[in-house]
Amino acid sequence: SEEERIIKTEDIQQLIRDALSNNNYRLAIRYYYLFILKLLTERELIEWQLQKTNDDYIAELSNSQLKIPFSRATLLYDYIWYGEFNIDQDRYSKAEQVFITLKNAIATDV
Repeated sequence: SEEERIIKTEDIQQLIRDALSNNNYRLAIRYYYLFILKLLTERELIEWQLQKTNDDYIAELSNSQLKIPFSRATLLYDYIWYGEFNIDQDRYSKAEQVFITLKNAIATDV
């Protein structure tokens, strides 16, 4: 699948930069969410699988301090990507802060 290819083989941060250079903020959010899934998988906090839902990943984090920030990022992602909600640069910047905070929390989670 496209998600599997992106998570396993692509430079997701470059994909985010490319989307932003094209002012495609919605796609940048999609890539950011896939980047978060990749980080969580690398830290062995979740087990990424194609057939899993975002709620499955939230359940996997049930005993982690990352559950609430991941749930918030998931809500944003679902709303923007699956709701086909177009966002501008200002809204992207606000959403990006949620992802940056989560990324930093993943990096320091033990």
